[in-house]
Amino acid sequence: MQEKEENRIIGYLQGSLSLEEREAFLEWVDADEANKELFFEIKAIYEACLPLPVTDMHSGWERLLCKRRQLSVHPINLYYRFLRYAGVAIFAVLVTSTCFLLFMDKEDNSQSVCFVSGNERMVNSLILPDGTSVKLGYQTSLSYNSDYGKKKRIVSLDGEAYFEVAKQKEKPFIVKVKGQEIEALGTRFNVLAYSQENVNETTLLEGSIRLTLDGVETKPVLSPGQQLSYKTDERSMVISDQVNTAMVTSWTQGYYSFSGESLGKILKRIGQMYDVSFSFQSNRLADRLFTGTFYRGQTIHEILEIINVSIPINYKIEEQKITINEKR
Repeated sequence: MQEKEENRIIGYLQGSLSLEEREAFLEWVDADEANKELFFEIKAIYEACLPLPVTDMHSGWERLLCKRRQLSVHPINLYYRFLRYAGVAIFAVLVTSTCFLLFMDKEDNSQSVCFVSGNERMVNSLILPDGTSVKLGYQTSLSYNSDYGKKKRIVSLDGEAYFEVAKQKEKPFIVKVKGQEIEALGTRFNVLAYSQENVNETTLLEGSIRLTLDGVETKPVLSPGQQLSYKTDERSMVISDQVNTAMVTSWTQGYYSFSGESLGKILKRIGQMYDVSFSFQSNRLADRLFTGTFYRGQTIHEILEIINVSIPINYKIEEQKITINEKR
């Protein structure tokens, strides 16, 4: 049975499924967490072979898939398995997906370390010197100076990142983004803060965080399940309770889930990831609510076709600009 599902996944990755087969396949993936895990495991193995020459790719793919069938290891250890039996391939993927930069500040002669993620299909993970774990989203940069961890642990972020902060009570962990600072001690939280956007979102999963916001006198403290939205242009904030944190952090697992969110907000998020802009025929269409899941690696066309199932639309793609109209 599993081999049959593997063949469906391979067909999807190779683009050999019909439109009906693709729709049925995406419904299957979305129906069960185990299906998602199998999909992303096979997908990661498949993509690990992509840097290989075409003549070697198919044989390499078969070897890795065969090896996967022999191992009964949980997908969470996927990268470690690759290092054992697909080191060259996975190294090539990582090199092309994340840049590591080291530069000198001329004014204070301190060194800064910067990590930059691109538009790759895998989530970039890194461990900071204190043991804090960070996952970086699309087109995200994170940097810190050489004095990191001496008195404070300060990082600067432009983009999206998920943090699992190592506990060091005497050394506060601070994330600096456009218009605000986020201070945490031994906690898990997600930050969405692209400098070109006017809204930052900070979502707390565990522990507590205190935020300092430009133009806001109070320093709000979030509890688990809360999300603070801060408009940098208006210098105003809104705190939402009982946020679905699993959906907020779903991107760290390779997919993006939305529940009852406006089409305008969803496509703005998609546009950031694919470097495209969307325009709507009417505000009414942009305000329509959508619930669904998209996966890293899907094309814009595939994403719009999924939306079309729930909200009938016509769309026109012109290079990096996409026009959305209601289907009549």
